[in-house]
Amino acid sequence: MFPLKPAAWIGLAGMALIAALGIALKVQTSRLDAVKAEYAAFTAKVEAIGEQAAKAAKARELEDLATKKRADDENAKTKRDLAGVYDAYRSLRAQRAGGSLLPTAPAGAASAGRACFDRASLDRGLANADGLLQEGAIGILQRGDQAIVDLNTAKGWAR
Repeated sequence: MFPLKPAAWIGLAGMALIAALGIALKVQTSRLDAVKAEYAAFTAKVEAIGEQAAKAAKARELEDLATKKRADDENAKTKRDLAGVYDAYRSLRAQRAGGSLLPTAPAGAASAGRACFDRASLDRGLANADGLLQEGAIGILQRGDQAIVDLNTAKGWAR
């Protein structure tokens, strides 16, 4: 081998170290550039997917609003129809209220006054009781029918 002075060995070792550091810097720089390019591609892909998702969500929202409006319109129409049915029923009941709930005395009866009740008072009492019960039942039925309409509308909208 070549006889070298210690300062020369130190110089050669320094140059080898500088060369190794230069090679390491070049390798790390190329790796950093590759990661930056990969990150840029990933970012662009995620942004494209995000834009697609936003467009799809907006379209779905518009579709849901249109579906809700149709369901609300149908619900309102059904409730109006139900209200008309119940109003007609109440009108028929009011027309019927003029007559007696009790049958008339048979033609061959000895005396209509021999019954143990006052016919006019009993008619009034039965009519009032029947009216209160009927009106309460009609109210309950109407609220129940409206709840059923609301539930059916919600089920239809959820599909």
